[in-house]
Amino acid sequence: MKQLAPFFRNLPGRTLLLQGIVLGLLFIIILFLAAGKKKSEVDVRNLTDQLHRMNTFAAAITATPTADAPAAILAKRKENFSLFSFLDTAIATAAAQRFISSIEPGALETVGGFARQEAIILYEKGTMKNLVTLLTAIENQENVVTIRSVAINRSKNDSGLVNARITAVTLKKNVP
Repeated sequence: MKQLAPFFRNLPGRTLLLQGIVLGLLFIIILFLAAGKKKSEVDVRNLTDQLHRMNTFAAAITATPTADAPAAILAKRKENFSLFSFLDTAIATAAAQRFISSIEPGALETVGGFARQEAIILYEKGTMKNLVTLLTAIENQENVVTIRSVAINRSKNDSGLVNARITAVTLKKNVP
């Protein structure tokens, strides 16, 4: 009993210390939970803002253009514009010459008062990064060049490399 006496003598101090530790831990837990709630509120606000911006952007993209919009854009383009010359320049800009095996003419269709011209580009044994750079260089609003389709598959011999068939399209004024 004499050995336990020192322990019981400081019992009020130890109880206060234990209570302080418990209260401190509770305080830290409450702060952590409150910070998590604030963070989630901020995340929800950020996501809501991003969604609003995306909806605005989507509305701008899908807005119905006026009937003379293609004619107005084509009027700004150089008179002697050639899809194949443009593609050669875009390929050089993207430094993708070594990946291009051919550029072939595609369909030539009449749409409204315009002729739609296609070119088929065969991209072989290149990286996805180089392909994306090339696609970015080809897509051009000022010259009314867009990418109609891209078919991508893995290169058979080299891992990590891809082959692609790209169809680029432009409009021309239909000359009767």
